[in-house]
Amino acid sequence: QESPLQGSSHMSDIFISYPRPTAKLTRMIASALTADGFSVWFDEALPGHRPYADVIEEKLEEAKAVVVIWSRDAAQSQWVRSEANRARERRTLIQLRSDDSILPMPFDQIQCLDFRGWRGDLHATSWKQLVATIDELTARGDRSASDPVRHVQPDRPWASSRRHILAAGATVTALAAAGAGYLFWRGRGEPEAPPEVQLLLQ
Repeated sequence: QESPLQGSSHMSDIFISYPRPTAKLTRMIASALTADGFSVWFDEALPGHRPYADVIEEKLEEAKAVVVIWSRDAAQSQWVRSEANRARERRTLIQLRSDDSILPMPFDQIQCLDFRGWRGDLHATSWKQLVATIDELTARGDRSASDPVRHVQPDRPWASSRRHILAAGATVTALAAAGAGYLFWRGRGEPEAPPEVQLLLQ
């Protein structure tokens, strides 16, 4: 299983935005999400050879879901607010509340999951809500991708031949009936066959 601190050169499902004082909670959430099969990125995975602002912008744009951990410090952080706004505009924002602080505008108008006092309980309602929301944003919950593909069976030669034989038989039957009708008509002394019979004979 890949560590949440690895894979800085790969695309990640989830980007986590947080202030330093909530680093412990961030690591707990990242580890639990990674164990659940998601790829997670947060700034402890910053490479040493690139400008950190470029990497953060790149990872933020690539992520299918952006988890913002709000706290009093987060509300005062220009970085967290900027990352949250990018995610809000792209409709990838998922908000978590880690304390009783008021969320800044306009984020106070968006649903925020209650993670106050969360200690890693994977049966907690807030955790289940988080995973369900991430599933929706990452399309992991879309079962259509895992459904077996229904292939249309190609025509078998014998089946195709059978259809041709049946069609030819029907044509011969129609012609025979037309011919019999024509002979019957001629037997009655009529000079010409009706146009319908002539068309069938042609």
